[in-house]
Amino acid sequence: MRLAAAIVLGWSAVALLLSLQGWLTSGRSQAWWPSLGYSFAIFSVWAALTWPVLSAVRRVEASGLALPARLGVYAAGLLVVSALHVLVFVVVYWPLYNDGGRLARWAMGERMFARNLGTNALFYAALVGSGLRL
Repeated sequence: MRLAAAIVLGWSAVALLLSLQGWLTSGRSQAWWPSLGYSFAIFSVWAALTWPVLSAVRRVEASGLALPARLGVYAAGLLVVSALHVLVFVVVYWPLYNDGGRLARWAMGERMFARNLGTNALFYAALVGSGLRL
């Protein structure tokens, strides 16, 4: 239960900090509460993915694979986790963030995957790195 609380608190802090940073650097042109809500929505999915990613890292590290093979698994994992992140977000939050009903689920997923791949790579690498036992 403590680990779950730490995961939720950690991702909530990230959501709050990134919302604050976006609000301050946008010249405050974006509304605070909708931006914060969207940020919490994005990072709630990361909170849900944290335990499975950390479990996968433990399994990969215990597999006995050579370093190049492990790196390949982690590279493939980035695409899988990014796709899962988008899939879960679209399934859960499409009713709220579908651009007033003009955006189909698939179109929203495509847009999110392309726009968030870099950010997803950063957070995925942080999770993988935190799961490694060096």
